[in-house]
Amino acid sequence: LQTMTSTVQFQCSCGDTKPGESVFVVGSSSPLGSWFPDRAYPLRTTATEFPKWTSAPLLHDPQSSVEFKFIVRRDGSTDVRWEPIGGNRSFSLAFGQSLQVGAEWGDEGSLTVTNLEVDYSVRTPVAADIPVQASYQMNAPLVTKNSLALSPGLDTSPAGGSGCVPACAPKEMLTPRRRRMDRQAFILSSSGSMSQFYRQVKKIGQGTWGAVHEVVHKTTGALRAAKVIPKVFV
Repeated sequence: LQTMTSTVQFQCSCGDTKPGESVFVVGSSSPLGSWFPDRAYPLRTTATEFPKWTSAPLLHDPQSSVEFKFIVRRDGSTDVRWEPIGGNRSFSLAFGQSLQVGAEWGDEGSLTVTNLEVDYSVRTPVAADIPVQASYQMNAPLVTKNSLALSPGLDTSPAGGSGCVPACAPKEMLTPRRRRMDRQAFILSSSGSMSQFYRQVKKIGQGTWGAVHEVVHKTTGALRAAKVIPKVFV
């Protein structure tokens, strides 16, 4: 599955909030509200994570320079407190890149930009809180001339010079094998039907355990990749 766009996640360390107030990020791009505070993107925190506020990953088109600031306001309120710094913060975003952009509230020199690596491990994603990304369990290894003990007479001519053995490779090397999954690989963050929280958009892939669909969170609008796995395999 090829990443169709870039993503950015924001973090802000801010203890300058009152009950009912939240931290938002607003900026020069359309996904960041085009400097309109009522269109700002929300960050969230918990009692254990405060004063660190974190946003869900935001789909964003690649741009050479994106300017932004953090603000504090109440949901639905027009009263806004802008981050007390002299200028705007900024970052650049390349195609297919996933960034985490963080800063200390009011500290101009605290900006950090981290390039996030896509995790291609065998862990199975859950739809609770993961960004859209490729995540497959590769049960059948890639068969190459160097990794396969060839039988006499086996045709090994590569298709298009790729060096991979074609469909005449042994059947057991080409057939995916499904194993039972460890329950500890799952994180129970919510209960109930997934359709209560997410709206299904389209199918984006097929794995050993089932189909992967693009879904949208009904409340936050965050885009996710979701796979439904029968409990019999867990």
